[in-house]
Amino acid sequence: MSAAHIVTQGCFKYFYLDSKKKKKKKKRKKRGIYRCFI
Repeated sequence: MSAAHIVTQGCFKYFYLDSKKKKKKKKRKKRGIYRCFI
């Protein structure tokens, strides 16, 4: 397991839970994706 894999998994979990909790904020999602991969 590489660090990148762990980070990607954490990002996926974060976005999955976030999208389940609040589907109203869509602008924030793009920002989060950039934070995850940059």
